[in-house]
Amino acid sequence: MKIYYSLYANGNRFNDTTLNMWKLSLALVKKHYGENNSIELVCDTYAKEILKDLPFDNIHVLLDHINYPTIWSLGKIYAYDFACSIKEPFLHLDADVFLWKPLPENLLASPVFCQSKDLVIGSEFYHVDKLKLYTRTTTPKDWHDYKGTMTYNMGIFGGTDTYLIKDYCDYVLNMINNSIYKPLWAIDKLTPVPENFDLSATKSCLVEQGNLGIFCKNKNITPALIFDDLSDLNIHTYKKYTHLMAKKNDQDVIKRINQRVATKPYDLLPKDVTIEEWNT
Repeated sequence: MKIYYSLYANGNRFNDTTLNMWKLSLALVKKHYGENNSIELVCDTYAKEILKDLPFDNIHVLLDHINYPTIWSLGKIYAYDFACSIKEPFLHLDADVFLWKPLPENLLASPVFCQSKDLVIGSEFYHVDKLKLYTRTTTPKDWHDYKGTMTYNMGIFGGTDTYLIKDYCDYVLNMINNSIYKPLWAIDKLTPVPENFDLSATKSCLVEQGNLGIFCKNKNITPALIFDDLSDLNIHTYKKYTHLMAKKNDQDVIKRINQRVATKPYDLLPKDVTIEEWNT
């Protein structure tokens, strides 16, 4: 199994805390999977310079061509597409994912897997009507036709069926490369921002996670999930799996990350993880 991280940095600087988050996430993956699996980075030239000292087995500079930097999920789509070209089962992780324990083997053996259900298209972070109203551009018809469709959180993503995942990547990239939607992708901010509308997050979540929900619905498939509901997240999952998401900026979480990385070797034990500290 190939294991991938990806980063489209586009010239944005890293602070020490962000770099420490990458160090901790990668160290945990190497602890569980480093002996028998290649752990690789797909990135742009600037990201390679930032992360060059981290112990990746390979670094692939493939993201310099991205034209829409505010769609932060787009670098991940190209990373998935590259992973499929290798034609080997793969796991992709976000850098704010911490695997305190190995992922279930049956999950990794699934044709397609991701973290969990998220929200439906039309709800917060997937509000296509607001996107169309505020940008005054043409938005993908599929996003409107499939309102109410379940989306999936892709803190982790991958599977054994790389042909199927390649079809998903093609679906997304065909949408991105459709000239009709170029004005939408090119808009980088709204001034003033109405109702605290996050344009970048909305587009990015729809492009990656919303489109996965649409693709799976059209294919009549359901991806395997680490957890299927919040009760599992609250009781069991946080003890072996953490996806920081919005908590990346929480000062208590930042302190804990820095403390863990300050030890030599890093503190990779799950014993101190508490739901109050890590759960989002």
